[in-house]
Amino acid sequence: MNRNFDNNKLKLAVLSMIPDSHSFYIFNEDISNEIRKKFIAFLFEQNVISEGSENELYTFIEKNALHTKGYSFSNEISFKDVIKKIEVHSFRQLADHVNKLAKDMDLDIQVSNTMFSRLTNEPVNTPKKRNTLRLLALWIGYRRSHLISNWNYETLNKLCNMNTINENSNGVRIAFSLHSRGDVINEKTIRWFKNELIKIIKDLKIDYASFDGADSFQVNEFTIDLPLAQSSQIDECMPVDYDKTVRDGIAIAHQMAIRWPLSQHINQRKYMTIGMASGEFSKLNIHLKSLLHASLSEDAIIRVTEFTRLCIVTNEIRVNFCSKPVRKSIADGEMITFWWIKSLWCTIYWDFIPILLTEKMLPTKREAFISFKKSLCIPDQREQNIHIALSAIHRYPQNSLLIIEIAKICFFRKMFHVANMIITTLFASNPHHVVARSLRMQIFLNLALEQEHLSVSKIFFQHSINEGLYITKHCNIEDEEPWCEFGLVYLGLALRILTIKRKKEEGVEDSEYINYENFIKNLHKANECFQQGLTFSPTGFGIRSSFWLMYSNTLIALFESNKQLFTTDIPIRDVDNIFEKVGINHFKFIGWIDENFDMDFLKQRMNRSIRVYNNSVLLSSFIPNIKFAFATVVFDFSPILTVGQIKQVLDWLNESKISANDLKEHKLGIYSILNCLAQIQAPEEFIEVVTRMIDWINKTLEDDLTKADHHVIDKNKLQGNKLILLYLEDRVAPGILV
Repeated sequence: MNRNFDNNKLKLAVLSMIPDSHSFYIFNEDISNEIRKKFIAFLFEQNVISEGSENELYTFIEKNALHTKGYSFSNEISFKDVIKKIEVHSFRQLADHVNKLAKDMDLDIQVSNTMFSRLTNEPVNTPKKRNTLRLLALWIGYRRSHLISNWNYETLNKLCNMNTINENSNGVRIAFSLHSRGDVINEKTIRWFKNELIKIIKDLKIDYASFDGADSFQVNEFTIDLPLAQSSQIDECMPVDYDKTVRDGIAIAHQMAIRWPLSQHINQRKYMTIGMASGEFSKLNIHLKSLLHASLSEDAIIRVTEFTRLCIVTNEIRVNFCSKPVRKSIADGEMITFWWIKSLWCTIYWDFIPILLTEKMLPTKREAFISFKKSLCIPDQREQNIHIALSAIHRYPQNSLLIIEIAKICFFRKMFHVANMIITTLFASNPHHVVARSLRMQIFLNLALEQEHLSVSKIFFQHSINEGLYITKHCNIEDEEPWCEFGLVYLGLALRILTIKRKKEEGVEDSEYINYENFIKNLHKANECFQQGLTFSPTGFGIRSSFWLMYSNTLIALFESNKQLFTTDIPIRDVDNIFEKVGINHFKFIGWIDENFDMDFLKQRMNRSIRVYNNSVLLSSFIPNIKFAFATVVFDFSPILTVGQIKQVLDWLNESKISANDLKEHKLGIYSILNCLAQIQAPEEFIEVVTRMIDWINKTLEDDLTKADHHVIDKNKLQGNKLILLYLEDRVAPGILV
């Protein structure tokens, strides 16, 4: 094996393959630990680095990084032209050259000539393709060292992705800008920011994201492109085509909006703005630059164009916008409207910030929780080295995105009083914050449902109702969410009255409160809220409000037709097909069933709505719940049940168990409706109940499940049982989850 390497050329080869810290991070992701160790040992042996460690290689890259940003190609050049530039005869010969050099350098990666051919018309979107470019860049750095400023890994990657620019001409571009009020945005901060964006893409599993749109932006500005799927790349893209890309764009922006104030790089003289634009990539930059640098209110962190807002609203992506957008002239004289996001429904739809789930940020152990609670509630007894999140609350009391995100984690760990204390800091400056108010409403609801004594429970129920009344009278409501959350308070109260009466629990003697009239009255109030939610939905039939409207209509009809169910401890079942009747009426209302009673059309519309709602939910604590909700809608309301539908129901229930199990590691609960109540439930408890439900379905329909998917189930076998009624009277175990 050849060990006589030119040291200077070897260094250039390494820099050509890993030009900067961004490339280093991706290199580490793509290359196995064993291969990296062997290659690093080789570099140490050849005196490229002073010790055989990954940190030393990173230091070498950082110190000698190539400046690749801003380099651009003419439209005439393509990846095919690389052969001419580097003077080889064919891709086959090139593969032989790069494989031999890699082997000589103890880099245990080999590539094929067919992969080079594929890169002439495919994007670089897999580790194998990226490794092909790495070996090519390594070879160019060693054998054609004079070319590495133009032909290194980053520029080759950019050139390959230009091959598909016409195929992926539409999508969402997110831009980030770091601003200074007299401070310096140094290289360390820029490097952290770039690496954090890469981590966000990895955490969110957005594998189609690209960093190739930043050519015309400054060094303190960063962009991410989210191209539409190939099937959506048509001449005229509609707002509905941007469902996944706008959702992922907001998810990325949300993550960075929280990670930035938690970093060591922020101070009062540095701030960040984020812009999002949708459409044809070639036309977005002028709008994005205007968004990033427009002088807007201090809370205008995430800014979007008019068309992007339309895409967000059309696809029911859950955010709240400013009430008064600003119109301004941009560089080319065009007048555009500047919108910005005031809040996100992060308590329901947007996922946790990974760093906030760690012990150094928020308590994950009982002893730490006690210390944290004391430091929060009794500041003069605050301990040193307390959790970082607590310091962030005191440093940025007006950062609503950050405060709610911290409170959200406490809420899903069932630290309800602590979560309430945290969001209280927001109300001094913004008492009308609809997401914070809704979170407080849910905190009081959960506390009410956990109480053993009715006298205490009544206090929390009333405070929860008061929050709902405040929201509906004083807050700016843009969508169905506040009404759904408020309706769940009345529904929770009604069902708590029901269980106390049927099980003769403590408080049953309070006949002025625990009676049929109060039960039905609160069911009707819940129903009215869900109807309002339907009205506030942009489509006029919101998916979440439709779900709860059907269930509240059913419960009202069920208990009004058989009042004995309220007082007698007999199974609550639907023996009169009330669910089916309510379902048909609602499906007719929203246009899913017509006079022809087309069941295929109903199934298609139901499946599409499920896909739309599933697309909008990224919160890991809410995902098990929506899988269960999908199962209940199909099982409980479908006019006709087939074996294929039952199999889909079982799939959703099993998926909900898997998603729930993933939450155990971080001591997080599930937003659960297993008993028709919106409560935070421990994963173990949720999984146990869903397992019982799956076993019941398998046992009840054992014979049917052996038949073809189109086989129609005889509903009489179910004996009036519905998934949402099976555990209606079960209570969620109280207590925090750490």
